[in-house]
Amino acid sequence: MSDFVLISDSTADMPVSFYKEHDIRILQLRYSIDGEEFYDNLNETNGYRAFYAKLRGGKVSTTAQVNAEEFIEVFHPILESGKDLLYTGLGSALSGTYQGSVSAAETLAQEFPDRKVRVVDSLGAVHGITILLQIAVDMRNEGKNADEVADMLEAERNNVQHWVLADDLFHLRRGGRLSSSSAVLGTLLKVKPILYVNTKGQLIVAEKARGRKKGIQTLLDHLRRDTPRLDSDTVGVAYADCEDEASSLMDRIKKEFAFKRHFFCSIGAVIGSHIGPGTIALFYKAGPRTI
Repeated sequence: MSDFVLISDSTADMPVSFYKEHDIRILQLRYSIDGEEFYDNLNETNGYRAFYAKLRGGKVSTTAQVNAEEFIEVFHPILESGKDLLYTGLGSALSGTYQGSVSAAETLAQEFPDRKVRVVDSLGAVHGITILLQIAVDMRNEGKNADEVADMLEAERNNVQHWVLADDLFHLRRGGRLSSSSAVLGTLLKVKPILYVNTKGQLIVAEKARGRKKGIQTLLDHLRRDTPRLDSDTVGVAYADCEDEASSLMDRIKKEFAFKRHFFCSIGAVIGSHIGPGTIALFYKAGPRTI
């Protein structure tokens, strides 16, 4: 087995058991609500249901990125032990955390010139990261080194499709994704935005659906349209305080498509702070992004 350490961050949003099983180290991003700061520790202590209940009640949650110094604290002991490392986490267009990892890598490369320090911009989030992590795990198990794996992730990242149904337009407005007037009008008309992560890793409004049921159907329709170029290895569904609807979507996918792996998880507090409760997201690999 290749001797490098695989690292990600908590916005991949899989349960702790996934990271333990695949020997992936996780950096915890932070969020603040009601004036108190928390680490997004994968639902180990701070239940996401309680978190989303606060958002539904009108509370505002803010987030903080991981800075270079925090990355160095994690990276340094690994390199000092004689191992290489590869990090991929929340995409650069969604957070400054990625730039913190780049700065840390540049600093440590000077101190450890014989070690490989690779950071890969996922250009995504949640299962967009997880799908890349699974590729990395499979390659590492085959004995590939950090450079080989990082190069593959950079080649594959734009093939990972992110389709997102957002329920609460005001969370998107606060994050600058929609104008205030669009948010008000959309809420009144029960319009649900369908978001997409584009080739630059930016979350954009790709289309709009009239009503929630139609919005969920639209996610499935995009998967169907991508069937000719679909990679059937992995599909992921993530949700923010709407598990039953997300589970129903996954059941429909399992009946219609023969994916090898099915990732299913709650969207954590960091991503949830910006996307809001009621969100359902669909992830799969199917050739280059189209926008």
